[in-house]
This record gives sequence, structure tokens and C-alpha cells, in this order.
Amino acid sequence: MNSERWWKILGLGLLVWLVPLVARLALYWLDVLSRDAYFALVLLIEFVVVLCALALYLPGVQGNKRGEGLLLGVAWLGMALMLDVTFLALTEPGFDILDYVANQAWVFLYIPASAVACGHLAQMIDQATPIRPIGPPRFPMR
Repeated sequence: MNSERWWKILGLGLLVWLVPLVARLALYWLDVLSRDAYFALVLLIEFVVVLCALALYLPGVQGNKRGEGLLLGVAWLGMALMLDVTFLALTEPGFDILDYVANQAWVFLYIPASAVACGHLAQMIDQATPIRPIGPPRFPMR
């Protein structure tokens, strides 16, 4: 395992957590108006950030992209949970870990699901036989 690879995984994992956190803080005013709209928009932003991080990382992987997707999903999930719990414990007085797990932590499950799915698709694309162009269709002339 090379260290450059792990730095890239850690850097992208930090972005997977940090960009949605900034979005959550910036869009907090929407939570007052409509909790459902806030939740949906934040989830969409988080999902797009994960897909962009996967699009940056997976093309450079040689070999087993399914395994790499699983590794990314587990690593980024662990990072997001640890950073989120640390951030909330430091900024929210009376932070309750059980309440966090019951109400918020499950949201991060899209990270491993997306990473495994993208890793699987990338592996299938790599293994697919290319389609050769055969030219325009030829119709019999009358």
C-alpha cells in the first residue's frame, strides 16, 4: 500500500465530510422554514460530493475497483462519523451520542453504498469488451 494513495483517500474523505458540513451550516436558515426541504437539499449536496470524489479517485485505480470501492466506502464512512461526532461534541452543549446515532448517523450510509456501487460499475466497465463501430446501416437498394 503506497502512502500517496492513502493521502488521497484521506484528503477526499475530509472533503466528503467538510463540504456537506459547510453546506449544512450555510443552509441552516432553510431548516427553520422547511425541515424537509433542508434535509433533501443537504442530502443531495452530500451525495453529489461523494460521487465527485469517487469520480476523481476511481479512474486512477489499477486492478480490483470493487475492493477499492469497498475500502473507500468504509474509510470515508468512518472518517465522516468520527469527524462529525467530534465536531458536534465540541460545538453543541449537551451533545448526546445516542440521539445522534438514532437521528443523524444513518444518513452517512449513502457513502459506502455509493462507493461500492461505483466501484462495481467501474470494474464492469473495465472488463467489458469494446463495441466496434460497424458503420452506417446498409439497406438493400431496389
